[in-house]
Amino acid sequence: GCNGAGKTTLMRALAGLQPIDSGSMSINGLNPVNEPVQLAKTMAYLPQQRIVHWALPVSDVVMLGRMPHQRGLYPPNKQDHAVVQRVMAEMDITEFAARTFHTLSGGEQARVLIARALAQEPTVLIADEPANGLDPAHQVAMMKTLGRIVEGGCTVLLSVHDLNLAARYCDRIIMLDQGGIYQDG
Repeated sequence: GCNGAGKTTLMRALAGLQPIDSGSMSINGLNPVNEPVQLAKTMAYLPQQRIVHWALPVSDVVMLGRMPHQRGLYPPNKQDHAVVQRVMAEMDITEFAARTFHTLSGGEQARVLIARALAQEPTVLIADEPANGLDPAHQVAMMKTLGRIVEGGCTVLLSVHDLNLAARYCDRIIMLDQGGIYQDG
């Protein structure tokens, strides 16, 4: 859908970040509003905005995706580190591990935040315009990575403006207009 069609509103509502006026919703049987901790173990949300408020190294930003799987303030374990290394390699950001997030280009920051979401090992990934700012090679690499996690059993809901990219990689395309479904197929 075009800007303002309701894509971000829908995604924020599914992630439990925006109230809905009526009805109910669930993701894997979990209510996003009433069960946020349980939902964080199964769903990752990647917003459009690339905001990291602290000057953290890239590896620490990606490690934040592991928080729902960690106990309290205990340090990350071997599995957490292995997952972070794997997703950083998948998103081609390993060389940035020690750099702070704010020193990266917009496209590099996008790949870091995608890696953070993948580090959650979600069964549902909601990604709001994750391809924005990526060069064509990294757009294709990201879509292939998302395809691999779909093959592994993860449901991916993403918004994209590039219909060619959507047609090539998505199983289903829903076009929105003025808050409603315009086309679905």
